[in-house]
Amino acid sequence: LTGDELAKMSPEELKSRVDEIVLFARTNPEQKLKIVQALKENGEVVAMTGDGVNDAPALKTADIGIVVGEASDVAKETADMVLLDSNFATIIHAVEEGRTIFENIKKVVLYLLSDSFTEIILIGGSLLLRLPLPVTAAQILWVNLIEDTLPGMALAFEPEEKELMNEPPRPKKSPILDLELKILIFIIGISLNLVLLGLFYWLNKGLFHLHYIQTVMFVALGIDSLFIVFACRSLRKPIFKYNPFANLPLTGSILFSLVLLVGAVYFVPLQKLLNTYALGLNEWFFLLGLGIFSLLAIEIVKWIFIIRAKNSKNLW
Repeated sequence: LTGDELAKMSPEELKSRVDEIVLFARTNPEQKLKIVQALKENGEVVAMTGDGVNDAPALKTADIGIVVGEASDVAKETADMVLLDSNFATIIHAVEEGRTIFENIKKVVLYLLSDSFTEIILIGGSLLLRLPLPVTAAQILWVNLIEDTLPGMALAFEPEEKELMNEPPRPKKSPILDLELKILIFIIGISLNLVLLGLFYWLNKGLFHLHYIQTVMFVALGIDSLFIVFACRSLRKPIFKYNPFANLPLTGSILFSLVLLVGAVYFVPLQKLLNTYALGLNEWFFLLGLGIFSLLAIEIVKWIFIIRAKNSKNLW
């Protein structure tokens, strides 16, 4: 569509046809502004590229204004992004980086909320069953502040996934915590607590001291939180397709958190602080097996509610 043809169109006609037009040619700055406004009124996310003073109104109106490094000072001040290398392929890389950041934020939210929801249900379920508290206040703080913090931060450095750029743009008002993520958090919390509450109930029915029981539950929560972060590394593929060395900060933080967890159980000053009891190898093997079982349960839930839904319905 040329500028002369565009000049004959009413704003309503332009709005109705703008999504169908592939190319605009020989348009003046005022017409560029009208095109941007029409696209935005149709709910589109609009990027505008330009370099001259006359492009400033359209650059400012667009959702993101982009100029090259040689653009005028007025255009640069109006724009949101300046391509210092003047290479438009950089825009694609910027979109990819933005999508990766958004996805990593979702992964961190999924990890932290799943872990917190699991702890809430465990403690609440214990109170409903009229059982003692499964962990002490100091132990729950240790899990949340010491065990979860470093893996949660490292999860933000997860590299981009190849499938990410093949997906259509998400809706403009799509929240970080969408319906699928809420379902996944809820199901993860319920499935893990079936195991943890069952373990806690069985320990309380035995002849075990509360000091020992709370240590077992403390270690179980710590190990589960470290296994959960593995499942949160991708919402598009199962864990056996991960590259274990793709995110070295995450791998290192998990190992470091595991060392801290062991120290909390065996290091005498931490034993006194956290009221923990030295466990034997049998308990550790059992709890590690429980963590692996929980991880497999999460992977099954993730496949049912996320991966299969993406492949069949393209929900996201």
